[in-house]
Amino acid sequence: VSGELSRQFVHRLRHQFKAILCGIGTVIADDPLLNTRIADMPEARNPIRIVLDRNLRIPLNSKLVTTARQIPLIVVHGNSADESKRQALHEAGAQTWCCGSLREMLSKAAEERIDGILLEGGGTINEAFLHEGLVNEVYAFIAPKLVGGADAKTPVEGRGIGQMAEALCLERTEIRQVGEDVLVHGLVKQ
Repeated sequence: VSGELSRQFVHRLRHQFKAILCGIGTVIADDPLLNTRIADMPEARNPIRIVLDRNLRIPLNSKLVTTARQIPLIVVHGNSADESKRQALHEAGAQTWCCGSLREMLSKAAEERIDGILLEGGGTINEAFLHEGLVNEVYAFIAPKLVGGADAKTPVEGRGIGQMAEALCLERTEIRQVGEDVLVHGLVKQ
């Protein structure tokens, strides 16, 4: 949706974070690589890739799995995940973590010295982290394109935020033009 300069900005963000996280919906829809691609910085660090995938639906031929030996991949699953799929992921070079909640996953990440996670999820993952109060900072790109409708994807889905009194407020905000897009950046008000 966003323009080329915004994508370059996001790749520089990826370089700054220890890990990047998305949900299985994003993996299935987009087959992302979630690496860092910066033309003038070939030595840019790739973040550890984390996928939230309760039932281990991640395709073994996905870009994430097939590059797990080159760029670390952690697949976070629930208690009922298929053991043979978990083993296949290990054989491909991925780690798997069994976690019952987002907080448990973040505790495990902290134990592994992952001190910052860039969340590049869809509306469902974004809503889950926001609902649990696990977001510290927001980078939101707005492209000069209009889409919508009752069934349109939105940045925050799930239960969402239906009342203005419950709105997530940002402080120390910065608004700037990035190519054709607008970036709104701010810290989540506690």
